[in-house]
Amino acid sequence: MINPRHFRLLVRVACIATGLLFLAAAWHKVRDPLAFAENIFNYQVLPDVLVNPTAIFLPWLEIVAALAIMAAPRLRRASAWLLLGLLIFFTGLVGVTMARGIDVACGCFTSDPDASPVGWGKIFENTLWMLLAGFALWGLHREDAARS
Repeated sequence: MINPRHFRLLVRVACIATGLLFLAAAWHKVRDPLAFAENIFNYQVLPDVLVNPTAIFLPWLEIVAALAIMAAPRLRRASAWLLLGLLIFFTGLVGVTMARGIDVACGCFTSDPDASPVGWGKIFENTLWMLLAGFALWGLHREDAARS
């Protein structure tokens, strides 16, 4: 059985890693929302009228949730749910895009249209991140239950 202190530390590391992932992903989107809007448009899943609002709103949602999972104890569980949900959604979007035969750059950490296209590697990478975020969520739930 793992020491409760070590377990709490592992949960915090998982929260911080998940938060840093989303901060890193949001950085280029906030710096260049027009390029990010082009990435979103290239996925061909949103009506044109929703592309620009999504390009502006989504990175700030990622930033707020990332900061909350790292630094706001009362919001950690909610932000873990949100970030895990985003990872699931993004992974599903990659899968649908691949199934539709659309050749598009991910837009995750760069808006460069010449970046490598989405593929199985991105699905595998996101699955690893989902496992980490899921562990963080499970650990936070377990900590809350232990306090009750």
